Amino acid sequence: MPLPYRPILFTFSVLVASLCYFVSRSSHYESFYKRDVEAIQSNAQVSPSNSSNNATDLCANPPRGHCEFYRACLESKFHCGPDGYPLGYGEKFCQKFQADQAELSTAGREWMLDTMQCLQRALVPEAESPTGADQAKSCDDLKEKAFASHAPCYIDNGLCTLSPVDWEHIVAIIGLQTLLGSWDALKETLEAAEGCLYFYAFLVASKL
Repeated sequence: MPLPYRPILFTFSVLVASLCYFVSRSSHYESFYKRDVEAIQSNAQVSPSNSSNNATDLCANPPRGHCEFYRACLESKFHCGPDGYPLGYGEKFCQKFQADQAELSTAGREWMLDTMQCLQRALVPEAESPTGADQAKSCDDLKEKAFASHAPCYIDNGLCTLSPVDWEHIVAIIGLQTLLGSWDALKETLEAAEGCLYFYAFLVASKL
């Protein structure tokens, strides 16, 4: 082949090779694009059930550090109103703890998170059980069950081991009257628990 034609042939070969490369890459990207579209469509189809599953998970296993359980799982079912336990107490003080947690020590914040979750988990059976025809009675029963869980959740998660400074902040957040609303149950729990003498004395002094 004459020398003048060799550069032309080389250039032509490069162009053909480049064209083949881009054609193959286009097919590759088209395949990826098709898979992405199918994945998006698939996700769009299952999203409603995922949302339903998330709601079910929330009510069956309330996550630590969250307050949605009271409104999404209890109030939506019992309809106790703004003064009922789910909104008027559970959600109210859960959110108050969240807002004021910086006032507590590291141990105090851990106690707060564990106690918040304990109080919600104690009401999971109510969130998952069918409601009766008497709505007022259902709300009263829910409130009674909830308050019965307060003292054990407070004590079992280490309230008595916290510092007096944390105790003062907790009383300030909850309110002494609210904390002592179930004084008899709390008193019995404190007397039965080990290491709660100082907290018991603190409460008695605060009550006086």
